[in-house]
Amino acid sequence: MQQQGARLLSAVLATADDSVSRSVMRDYLTETSNARRVSTSLRFLSGQAVLDNKAVEDISRISEIVRANEYEGYEVLVFGFSDSHGKISANLALSKRRAEDVRKILLNENSGYLDLTNVRSYGIGPIAPVGCNTSADGRQRNRRVEIWLRPKA
Repeated sequence: MQQQGARLLSAVLATADDSVSRSVMRDYLTETSNARRVSTSLRFLSGQAVLDNKAVEDISRISEIVRANEYEGYEVLVFGFSDSHGKISANLALSKRRAEDVRKILLNENSGYLDLTNVRSYGIGPIAPVGCNTSADGRQRNRRVEIWLRPKA
């Protein structure tokens, strides 16, 4: 969480006047407050919940780590994001679909290692961008899923 601080602070300041964004940001910060982010971001095609080729490879690598029991004792938090183009409601729904698709893949590939109750998915929409939404490259970077690990309570 400490490494993500500047990015999250920037997002909080950018959403100060939007109650939906504030609520989503508050939920995101609450869920990640005692978690650590897995370094890989899974990318998606524009307007879709379809993983790009690199993301498919990255999920396989994450599954190898899961099967090595490196996530034992942790909850897996799957956060979906979008770029900022379009309505916030549509972006939140799309980002939730992205996160849920990754959650399902992780559960399917890791049957017996991950439990339904310990893998949670969230749609964050355009909150906490990692790239500038005014460029094609920035928007592509923002269409992602992040995986965080949090110690089980």
